[in-house]
Amino acid sequence: MSLKKIWLIPPMIMSMALMCAPPPRPKPVLPRVYERRKEEIRGLDLEALRDRKIVIDPGHGGVFRGTRGQGNLAEADVNLGVALYLWGLLEEAGARVWLTRKTDRDFVDGDSTRLRDDLAQRVAIANRVNPDVFISLHHNADFRRDPNRNEIQIYYKMSDPGPSRDIAQIIARHLRINIGDQPTRVVPGNYYVLRNCRSPAVLCEPSFLTNPHVESKLKLADKQRLEAEVYFIALLDYFSRGIPVATTFSPEGKVKDVDVLEVRFEAPPAIDPSTARIAIDNVELVPTVTPNNIVLAYPPCCLPNGEHVVRASIRSVDGNSSSILTWTFILERPPASLNVEITPEVVRPSYPQRIAVLVLDSRSRPIRDSTEVSFLWKGGSHVARTNNGKAYAYTLKDIPTEVGSLRISCGTLEQSVRLSTQGEAQLTTGFIVDHDLRPLEEAIVEIPSANQIALTDCNGFFLIKAIIEPGSLKIRHPGYKPHGEVRTQPYPMVIAEPFYATIVRKPRIMIDPEGGSDEPGWITRDGIPAAQLNLQVARRLQHLLRQAGFESFLTRLTDYNVPPQQRVTLTEQLAADILISITHQAADSPSVNVYHYPGSSKGQRLARAIEAEIALQNNAQVTVGETAEYLIQQTSCPAVKVCFGLPDRQIPDAYPLEAYSIQQRCYPIFCAIVSYSGVAETFHAGGTVYRHGEPVSNAIVWIDGTLSLLTDGSGSFMARLLEKGTHNIFACKEGSCSDPYQ
Repeated sequence: MSLKKIWLIPPMIMSMALMCAPPPRPKPVLPRVYERRKEEIRGLDLEALRDRKIVIDPGHGGVFRGTRGQGNLAEADVNLGVALYLWGLLEEAGARVWLTRKTDRDFVDGDSTRLRDDLAQRVAIANRVNPDVFISLHHNADFRRDPNRNEIQIYYKMSDPGPSRDIAQIIARHLRINIGDQPTRVVPGNYYVLRNCRSPAVLCEPSFLTNPHVESKLKLADKQRLEAEVYFIALLDYFSRGIPVATTFSPEGKVKDVDVLEVRFEAPPAIDPSTARIAIDNVELVPTVTPNNIVLAYPPCCLPNGEHVVRASIRSVDGNSSSILTWTFILERPPASLNVEITPEVVRPSYPQRIAVLVLDSRSRPIRDSTEVSFLWKGGSHVARTNNGKAYAYTLKDIPTEVGSLRISCGTLEQSVRLSTQGEAQLTTGFIVDHDLRPLEEAIVEIPSANQIALTDCNGFFLIKAIIEPGSLKIRHPGYKPHGEVRTQPYPMVIAEPFYATIVRKPRIMIDPEGGSDEPGWITRDGIPAAQLNLQVARRLQHLLRQAGFESFLTRLTDYNVPPQQRVTLTEQLAADILISITHQAADSPSVNVYHYPGSSKGQRLARAIEAEIALQNNAQVTVGETAEYLIQQTSCPAVKVCFGLPDRQIPDAYPLEAYSIQQRCYPIFCAIVSYSGVAETFHAGGTVYRHGEPVSNAIVWIDGTLSLLTDGSGSFMARLLEKGTHNIFACKEGSCSDPYQ
C-alpha cells in the first residue's frame, strides 16, 4: 500500500482563496451563421435556369491561396468547394455552366507569379462564353485580423448599375436569410475581374474566414454545400423575374439626319414604363414607352456631325433591369460651304503660310471630323483631315513655296486661291514642336523685347507681328523650358526642351482631396475644415506636376463632396496611373502617415518614396501602413493615402493655408512622384534669396522658368531631383523679377 501526502487547508484559508478567485469568464456569444438553410429548394420551378449561361469563378487557387483563417483554412480551397457544389446544382437544373477552374490550380505560365496574369485568364474564359452572369466566389478577411468581424459583402460591376447590381442585391438578400443575419453591404466594385468582364458580373464575399467561428463552419463540406444552395436559390430568383431584352434599335450606321431614337424590347416580360431611360452623348432625354414595348426619344435639335453614343435601359415589372444597351451611329451631313483663310496673306521668303479651310454643312455646323480636304496644285497634292470643321495646310511644310495657286476641294465643293510671297511683311512665322517633332498646341510664344505674344494652333504654328530670329523666342508650355533648339530648314521650327527629358513615360496622376461640404473632417481651432486644407494642398501639387509636364487631375474642384464611387469612376475614366489621396487630422506633434493597399507592391513602393522625401525635407515623423479604404482598394492603379497630422494648439493662425506651409506638404509628394517615375541622374540645387542684403521669405524661385518654388522664413530654398545639366534659377518678389530670359 502506497502512502500519499494529504494537505489539509484550514477552512478560513480556503474561504479566502475562494473569495479571491477571479469570476469565471462568460462564454463568448457566437454568431448564428451557417446553421441551416431557411428557404426550400424542393418544389421550385427550375425552368427559368434552363439554357442560361453562367460562369463560376472560384477565386484564387494554385500559388494564390487567398486569405487564411486563424486555423489556417485556405480561402482557395473553400471557394472551390462551394463552386463545385453550385456547378452541380445549376447543371442539374438545365443551365449551361462553366468553371474557370475545377481543381486547385492557377493560370500563370512559366515563371510568372503575377496575380493579374491569373485574373486575365479567368476574364478571358468568361468573355469567350459571353454568359448571362459571371459570379466570382470568395471569402473575406479583416486585414487587421479582427476575430470578431463578420459581414456579407457583395460587389457588382461598377460600370453596370443595371443587371449586375440586381444580381448582387438578390444574392445579398438570400445570403442574409440563409447563412446568418449579419451586416450586409452591396457595393459597386472595380476589381479586375469585374471591370474587364463584358457580361453582368458580381464578386461575392459572404463571410470572413478570419472569424474563427465562421472558419470552423466552412471546414465542413455540408456548410460549403449550404452556401452553394443559397447562390443557386438567388440565381433562380433572379432569372425567374424576367429580363427585358432589346430586339432592335435605331438609327445605326451612317445617317444624314435623325428624327427619333427608338428601342424595341421583346415581350414577355412586361416592362415598367416609369423606369425607361435613354441618353445620347451622356445627355438624358425624356422617353416615351408605347404599349407594345417600344421606347422612343427625340434627340436635341441640330445634333453636330460625327459619332454619337446612345444608352438605354428599362426594368421589368418584377424589378429586373435590362442590360444597359449601348449603340452608336454617325451623323454625316454633306458639306455645304467652304471658306478659306490664308495667314498671313503675304509672307517673307522661307517662312510658312497657313491655309485654313472651314467646311460647314447645310445647317452651318462643322462637318464630321476626319473628313478629307484636298489641296491640289500642278504636279502635286496634299490631303488634310478636318477637326471641328477645320483643315490646315502650310507652305514649305505641306506645299512647295513656289506654288502660286491652289485648288481646294471637299466632297462636291471646290475653290481656287492664290498664294503670295511678295512684299515686305513685318511678320515671323514658324512651328513649335517637341523632341519627336510633334506639335505643341496652345503654346504661348513671346518676344519679351517687343512685348509681342502669340498662341500656337493645333499644328504648333505661330505668327508674330515682328521680324525676329526664332532663337529669341520665349516659349511657355507646361513641362517645357522657355528655349529650345532652333532649326531653319526646311522651315523655321523651335524644338522645345522638356523639363524632365529622362522620364520615358510620365504617369497620369489623380489627386484626391478627401472630404468636402457635408464631410469637412477635422476642423482646426480657427474653424478651418480639413476638407479645405486637402483641396489647397491638392491644387498646389497639381500645379507643380503640370509645370513639370505631368498630366494631373483632381477628384473634386470645389468644396462639393464627391461620393467615393464617383471618385473611383473618374480615376478609371481618365486612365490614371497613380492615385494620391490627401487628408489632414489633429496630432500631438507634426506627423505624417502614408497608407497603401495590402499586397500592392507598386503602392508600397510609392508610399516608401513619399515617406523618404517627407522625412528628408520636413524632418517629420513618417510611418507607412496599410489601409483597405474603399477608394484605395477599388482603384485599378497604385494608390496611396497621405495623412498630415498637425498639432492644433501649436500652429500659428492661418498657418495651414499659408503658401509655404502648403508647399512643405506637397513638394515632397511631387519629388516622390518624380523619383517613382524613373528620372535618371539627378542632383539638388539650393540657395538663399537676398534683397538689399536681407534674406527674402516667400519669394518665388523659378527653375528654368518652368517650375516655381517658394523660399522659407530665412529666404532659403531647395530644388530637388533636377536632371544633370545646366539650369537657370531666378527669383521674384513683389513684382520685381531677375529673369535671365527677359
